[in-house]
Amino acid sequence: MTVIQTYWVYAYSPIHVGAGQGTGFVDLPIVREKVTGWPYLPGTSIKGVLRDEWERKCRQKGTPEQDGLREVERVFGTQERAGIATFTDARLVCLPVASMIGTYAYVTCPLILQRLARDMALTGVEIPALSRAVETDRVLVSNSSKLAFTFPSNPEPSLYLLDFCLKSENCDVTTSIGRRIAEILFDDEDWRQTFVDRFVVVHDQLFQFFSEHGTQVDAHIRMGDNGTVAQGALWYEESLPPESVLVGLVSVDNPRREEGSDLASPFCGRVVTQIGGNPTTGCGQSLLIFGPERAVD
Repeated sequence: MTVIQTYWVYAYSPIHVGAGQGTGFVDLPIVREKVTGWPYLPGTSIKGVLRDEWERKCRQKGTPEQDGLREVERVFGTQERAGIATFTDARLVCLPVASMIGTYAYVTCPLILQRLARDMALTGVEIPALSRAVETDRVLVSNSSKLAFTFPSNPEPSLYLLDFCLKSENCDVTTSIGRRIAEILFDDEDWRQTFVDRFVVVHDQLFQFFSEHGTQVDAHIRMGDNGTVAQGALWYEESLPPESVLVGLVSVDNPRREEGSDLASPFCGRVVTQIGGNPTTGCGQSLLIFGPERAVD
């Protein structure tokens, strides 16, 4: 028997999981899905973060070093043997995009919501289905949205995302989906309402543009001995922006559990941790949230 659950990643600061040397304007791009081009976080990165977290907890509890190492290796594996925990990549759910009104929006699209509903169903959790299409010039918002405004010459509400002016439309299903995600991400009711107020759904193709041009790109330099920029020491680095939301799946192979040892225990609750590169400059600060478990044969 295997236990399956979702894990969510909420970015508190920019996350850089690099894809190596870039060939374009960005020298150090982030990893992206081959087919969709959307950013993601590799399951190996999440697994490494949780392994470090487990080891830290063992030290805090005063667990004997040998016993703690044995627990870690049983869950996460060694070079010779696979562990009982398997992680999928964390895929994008919402990307923060600048908005003329309300500062920013949590943006998603129908294709992402379809994938999310499919993954959540594996864990026994249902997400309301968005059964309608979204036109390229429209955006679906929650009933409590604070992002839309009206022009004096046009009473129909509009919403600006980056340089795009879209016709805004309130949607009950969008409200329900936003509320369901907010309940998973936040304990605080004020933050839940803030998320719902900023949650929007755009056309798949428009989201494609936002995922390519809405990430954070920072210039970096290295100072020389004389206090000026060293020759050739200017580069541009891409990151997932703060407030990004991603989700993945983790499964634990139950039959290999030793009697009296609950090996699924680290995968519950909430963990503030660091993911990706540049930790000493504050990058990668994230919240990991684990969803309910479901046992499958």
